[in-house]
Amino acid sequence: MPKNKNAAGRYRVINRSFQTGPKSINELIDRIEEAIDVRVCKSTIQHDIGLMRKGRGVGWEAPIKCVDGLYSYTEPGYSIDNIPLQVEEIRSLKFAATYLEQFKNASELGQLKNSIQNIVDSMNLRWAINDESTYKFVEFEKTHHFEGKHLLDPLIMAIKSKTVVEFKYLEFWSKKAKFHKVHPYILKEYKHRWYLIGLNDSDQEIRTFGLDRMKELKERKEAWYNKIDFKIAEHLQHSVGIRISGSAPIKVKIKFTKLQAEYLRTLPFHSSQKVLKENKDFVIMQFEVLRTCELEMQILAWSNEAEVLEPESLKNDIAGMLKKAAEKYLEK
Repeated sequence: MPKNKNAAGRYRVINRSFQTGPKSINELIDRIEEAIDVRVCKSTIQHDIGLMRKGRGVGWEAPIKCVDGLYSYTEPGYSIDNIPLQVEEIRSLKFAATYLEQFKNASELGQLKNSIQNIVDSMNLRWAINDESTYKFVEFEKTHHFEGKHLLDPLIMAIKSKTVVEFKYLEFWSKKAKFHKVHPYILKEYKHRWYLIGLNDSDQEIRTFGLDRMKELKERKEAWYNKIDFKIAEHLQHSVGIRISGSAPIKVKIKFTKLQAEYLRTLPFHSSQKVLKENKDFVIMQFEVLRTCELEMQILAWSNEAEVLEPESLKNDIAGMLKKAAEKYLEK
């Protein structure tokens, strides 16, 4: 299939041109240059037609003939736009639609699911697929309810339209909600919760807000929107979870049991993960991450399968948390 947008545009113009009868190479050149404002030569068009004739994966197996220097389709009504999806492509689309089922109550994401299904349904399918049995044997990890789901739509629209939003935000550890005005950039899901990442207007810092703690969301269309060059991958490079911090990452060394290490080999905890030492009894790994509560919670979840070696401050804090947890059981 086309590897650049100019090639894709040329194929579409050639296809439309053939709908009205045979065309010469010069006629195709004129139509393409007028439609996509790109200079092309005779050899380029001949190459494009050759690719369109090739099989799936490269072209469309388009039935193109040339008679007396005029090119056209041999089949009346043929169009590359009518080519059905391959069975693997249909399965991939249905797989995506199945996953999006859990967001059906959020109209933007729910509409995406419907759009995918409409694509599949509207195609003149070459293969029959049994909808009744499709992916009943695949179970996604999902939640049927999460607080703040109703805010997905307005926040998506605010991000798309570059509109400032304001809301009251109640931290879990606080009793009083605070007012925030935010320039929204990204919506991110983490462990079945949705978060808004944006520029906090009051301190001009990138902040993360859980949708489940937002109240009274409003758009501020009259407010100036600060569009910075925000790259989510860079901001979350050293993060565990969704926390964004201005502090520098630290190197965390943890000794794991062989069993836990195997789990981490097949599903790394963080992109910076690397093995420092290994023997028959344990594996020492290092992570370059931010010191966040998500990091501490994960270490606690590993329980007796992991031991923090460095830094000393993190080691002592984890030891203190585990000691308090053990005391609650030993007291009974």
